[in-house]
Amino acid sequence: MRLRLLCAALALIPTLTTLHTPRVQAETRADEVRTRRYALIVTYNGSVDRGVRPLKYADDDGARYYELFSSLADEAVLLTTLDAESQRLFPDVAPHTRPPTRRQLRQSVAELAGKIRRDRANGLRAEVYLIFAGHGNVSPDGEGYLSLSDGKLRRSELYKDVIKPLDASMTHLIIDACHAYFMVKSRGGGSGDGSWRDDRSGESLDAELTAYLQRRPGAQTLPSTVGVIVSTS
Repeated sequence: MRLRLLCAALALIPTLTTLHTPRVQAETRADEVRTRRYALIVTYNGSVDRGVRPLKYADDDGARYYELFSSLADEAVLLTTLDAESQRLFPDVAPHTRPPTRRQLRQSVAELAGKIRRDRANGLRAEVYLIFAGHGNVSPDGEGYLSLSDGKLRRSELYKDVIKPLDASMTHLIIDACHAYFMVKSRGGGSGDGSWRDDRSGESLDAELTAYLQRRPGAQTLPSTVGVIVSTS
């Protein structure tokens, strides 16, 4: 259901851009010509943590995201391992998969970064969709991490080794994993007592969100060119 709602929202984006004055429509169309879009999708059913049962559908989510962005983006890259059932369900996607490893992630980022540099040299903008789905957790020091097949992708590594090297004009970060919140913010986050609080409590966090967005980019702070969608409990 989450995936269907997200796909519907993404599908509305080009429709909404047409609901402007003729002048804005012309500027939007000109901007579309100058923009190239890339999608890097990383999904993994397993976990680096002992005793955690593998997921069943993270690989399927990756395949469906790949199908979606193959039509919406100029290029889509999928890092996942499709199980036997998923290979039968997505026979056209299976040949395009790469292993969801840290090494392959770095290689894919380097390849996309090179294309983005060429785009910039040619006067083009680059938008990147970064999508992660799978098991996530948070370490005792409050740093979130995602499970890849050969180890952890930590929050600091996400910023340093993925987002920063890509250096896209705009990055759309989508994380569907347990504790996804901690991939963009540390445990506690200024609450004072270091505890996690249920987001369904009805408490407004508007002031905290505004302060967070106004922070200067740093080693572990998302720059203003990055938008984030995360799943939550």
